[in-house]
Formats: sequence, structure tokens, C-alpha cells
Amino acid sequence: MDLFAQYLLVTHPIDIVSLIFIRMTFSLFVSYAYLYSTSQSDLPFGPRQHRWILALRSILHYFVLMGFFIAIRHLTLVKAEPFSLDGPSDAHER
Repeated sequence: MDLFAQYLLVTHPIDIVSLIFIRMTFSLFVSYAYLYSTSQSDLPFGPRQHRWILALRSILHYFVLMGFFIAIRHLTLVKAEPFSLDGPSDAHER
């Protein structure tokens, strides 16, 4: 799997901002579909009194995620492996 990821990185490089945009857009659609199906009120931005903290959380999450992907992209495969195990995709497997 790591060899395949490195192959794709060399043959079809993807800009980090594009990668994060695709990932966050997918999460947005899945989350909105779930909230809509459970009939949550105040869609899509949440309750008015909490919108500022939700917007701040989204902005901070974007920069943390970008920093994570930049670190993974610029490290060698051996050094990046511990970071990838701490990543958001493996958090539920522990």
C-alpha cells in the first residue's frame, strides 16, 4: 500500500489544498445527509448562538489538517509512518 501511494505521488501529484478540499467536501456532504435524515434543526450552520465557535472550529481544523498533510508529504516514508498511524483515519481502530 505504501509503495502504491508513493507511486501515485510521483506519477500523479495532487496539490495539498486540492486534497484537503476534496476530503472536507466529502465530509460535508455525508454529514449534511445524516443531519438532514435525522431532522436536525438549524441546518446547515447550526444554532445561531454557536455559529461563531463552529466557524472557528472549522477554520482551525482546516489549518491543522493542512499542516498534517504537509508534514506527511515532505517526510520520507520511514519518518512519516508514525505520523500516519496517529492520523484521523486510524483513530477509531485503537
